[in-house]
Amino acid sequence: MCLFCKYNKPNVAMGDIVCYKWMKKTKWIDMLLTKRRYQSPIYGKFKWEVNEEYYQPINENKIKHDPLLGTYFLREGFHSLSRKNYFPRHIFPSHYYYELVQVECVIPKGTRYFRSEDGKEIISERLKIVREIPRNEE
Repeated sequence: MCLFCKYNKPNVAMGDIVCYKWMKKTKWIDMLLTKRRYQSPIYGKFKWEVNEEYYQPINENKIKHDPLLGTYFLREGFHSLSRKNYFPRHIFPSHYYYELVQVECVIPKGTRYFRSEDGKEIISERLKIVREIPRNEE
């Protein structure tokens, strides 16, 4: 995935930032084998647990500039969404071994992050899943 933004310098979270992420929730057999309940629908090898903070540095030297669009784009870091239900569920359909769920996350205070030009997407160096959002809250 890729994020387009106006600036090549990150923001720093002045407080915890609530955000959202679509995840594949592993079914009970896989959960017993892996011990991790969630995984990214894009990068499936990376597995997540609730209330565990993860870190992935953003190398500012890898931020590219597109002179035609006048924007910067980057790929590194954890991708999340600024609001619930931004991506429709049918993009990543459920499967026999997993179901697609949305989780509420927190970008912890002091974390470097970038926002997309429209403000809907965020890339951050640190991210923690707080809870799974029940279907009746979506």
